[in-house]
Amino acid sequence: MTTQPNIEVWLDLEETIIDDWDNGLLVNHGKIKRWLDNRNITELRIWSFAIHNDADKKVFDFHMKEIIERVLDRPIIEVLSVEEMCQKISKTEKTHYDDISDFIQMNGKMWSFIKFCLGHKQNKHLVLIDDCVPNMRIDEFDKKLIIELVKVQTL
Repeated sequence: MTTQPNIEVWLDLEETIIDDWDNGLLVNHGKIKRWLDNRNITELRIWSFAIHNDADKKVFDFHMKEIIERVLDRPIIEVLSVEEMCQKISKTEKTHYDDISDFIQMNGKMWSFIKFCLGHKQNKHLVLIDDCVPNMRIDEFDKKLIIELVKVQTL
């Protein structure tokens, strides 16, 4: 097993690692952990439309973060709210969204993640594990960027 330090793994929440925001019951954790173990991934980040703002981030930190870190045996080092996603993407694209609902409707999970990666990352391999994205890979040669979408059901 080789270490791949430039890989950033982002994990969706609902129907990927938890059933839904209200219950927070773990799902798919065995197969996600095996996938992470096989790639020697040491840390995680969260990319979820369930976390709208800082208040939701606090709920996540208090109710879900520790158990997810424990079952996946890795720290979660970054959590972006939808408000933060919207701000970052709006800034790089020089666009305006009326609110986070507009942002979500216009971009969806796949395109918001791709736009974030293209606008804010380089020399990286970024992976989003999610229940509602297709399995696909984008190689952006100018920025030495690999963007990979992994459908959790196929792990």
